[in-house]
Amino acid sequence: MRNASASLSKRRLRSSVRGSNCAAAMSHLNANDRNYRDALLAYTYALKGGLPSEDEAAEVAIARRAQRDARAEAQMVVSEGVLDTEGQVNAQLTVAYSRLKRLERESDASVREPLLDEVVKLLDKIIPSFPPQG
Repeated sequence: MRNASASLSKRRLRSSVRGSNCAAAMSHLNANDRNYRDALLAYTYALKGGLPSEDEAAEVAIARRAQRDARAEAQMVVSEGVLDTEGQVNAQLTVAYSRLKRLERESDASVREPLLDEVVKLLDKIIPSFPPQG
């Protein structure tokens, strides 16, 4: 009986640790998604104002790497539902990033301004959909 009780305690502990790891991974992923989005938004406004500084470009690169790493960690421990929802956020962040990279090469202000406004709108609506409620 004692071995059965010890075995049950070990299973509960492992389950608790997995739950803690999952919650930590979700929190880390959410924070990195938000940080990446904020860096992209700051970069977008810098593009709207003229030329962004090297610091703003570096911040986007750092945030992008951190978000990618957090995503890789989360894929090992969070549920498919969370990954599906965050995948939608990630896809929108990727679209915003690719548009900004394209806009860096665009010199015509009449083309740039509407596209920058689109990126701002995209970034403004991304995060409220994550994390999933319920």
